Amino acid sequence: MLPNHFVKLPVMPLTSNGKIDRLALSKLPPPNATGATTGEHRQPATASERTLCRIIQDVVGAPHVTLDDDFFALGGDSIHLFQVAARAAREGLSITPKQLLHHRTIALTLAAAARETGQISQPMGITALRREALRKDF
Repeated sequence: MLPNHFVKLPVMPLTSNGKIDRLALSKLPPPNATGATTGEHRQPATASERTLCRIIQDVVGAPHVTLDDDFFALGGDSIHLFQVAARAAREGLSITPKQLLHHRTIALTLAAAARETGQISQPMGITALRREALRKDF
């Protein structure tokens, strides 16, 4: 597990016996928690980007989602990964939970999906099978 933010301090606060003063650290202002590493928030331009932003916004409950927002910084978790992937499949986007886990921003996730499938959007259909077709006689 990795921390979301690193904060560089000029001097680490210490107690009188040389240990880290956790109380002094807790009183420091929190780091910027936007989720973007560059401070830039690109808006979705393509239909796939707009669709994925809307899906993540609905699933996570975030007020606004951009291409550079980190999925987990927005409040996403492992259950949300599967919900986003299922909703994306219904919308015709081939995004896997593994891609969302490894590529945490929408821009990186769509780029990974395009690399792996050769295209960003591919409709996914469900084929109904009869129960008898699944049974095997042994």
